[in-house]
Amino acid sequence: MSAPVKSLETRIKIIIDSVLTALKDEGTTVEVSATDPCQITRTMSLDTGVLDDLADVLYHELRPVAAEADETVDLTGGDLTDAFGEPLTLVKVKAVYIRNNDELLGITIGGATALPILADAEKLNLPPLGSVLLQCPLTTLNTWAVAAGTSDILTISKLAGTASTASPDVDIVIIGTNT
Repeated sequence: MSAPVKSLETRIKIIIDSVLTALKDEGTTVEVSATDPCQITRTMSLDTGVLDDLADVLYHELRPVAAEADETVDLTGGDLTDAFGEPLTLVKVKAVYIRNNDELLGITIGGATALPILADAEKLNLPPLGSVLLQCPLTTLNTWAVAAGTSDILTISKLAGTASTASPDVDIVIIGTNT
């Protein structure tokens, strides 16, 4: 039996709608003296394929991060599966979203040096309820290519120095291509 033909349509939307208001106290009344609105809406659309603005791999999972060990996500090792149980091997990453769902514990993200914020063995600390979104839709200009070895292993661990035995839950979404 052959693998099913799949189609992937992705829309990643960022909306910032904020207003800063300066108030002037007139003794018995407060008046608005100035406002500074900020309205930004950005959408990244990826349809099925492997070229610019296209993707064909979706991995998403809510994962617990063990209290005493690192959680690893091997982007090319075949350990990941899609919602249909098919093994995934990422060749190019188009988007990564990670959210720490814990209200008390921070997490550290490291490894996967193919991703720009984690180059040169850097680590990113996410506070409780913190999140990060990385996007790279254009493969020809700025490819986030991953290859087998240690540079394709995303490591998530509880923030160093945290004494709790609790295990924070982490949302992980990775969108990319398999060629």
